[in-house]
Amino acid sequence: MDYIKRGITGFADPGQRLTPLHANSFLSFVHGTDPGQLVLTWEDIDLTGKNYYWFLVRYGEEEWSFFLNAYYPIAAIRRESPKSHFGYLTQAELDSLYRDPNALGYTLLSHEMLEEHLTQEVMSRLDAAELKQARYWQPRSVEDLVFNNWD
Repeated sequence: MDYIKRGITGFADPGQRLTPLHANSFLSFVHGTDPGQLVLTWEDIDLTGKNYYWFLVRYGEEEWSFFLNAYYPIAAIRRESPKSHFGYLTQAELDSLYRDPNALGYTLLSHEMLEEHLTQEVMSRLDAAELKQARYWQPRSVEDLVFNNWD
């Protein structure tokens, strides 16, 4: 979990807040999946109350959500289509889509990684403002921290 760093939650001590990544740069990553079949149907790039950008795409007959942490190039893909099982893509599924997602400049988190429990060592990487929010919201998994809806 070395990708979890200070500022990932979107909260920070005064003067330490990170500048959000530009959402448009993420679109090239989204389209890197299969530009021939991928159609962007909706985007939520408003960071009010959350620390991630969300893009809904149609991929063949399925709908997928692409999530990007707004402060670090960390992404995840979730199935939304009722014609398949719901949930984040597994490592095996991600490997079949991307030969090397890190070459695109993003850390792509699998279902297995998102469900990992947060440890004291990981939480110690956060600053005081983030720890204060974490005490209130009580995140339990990587997903809860990296893609949160804390106001």
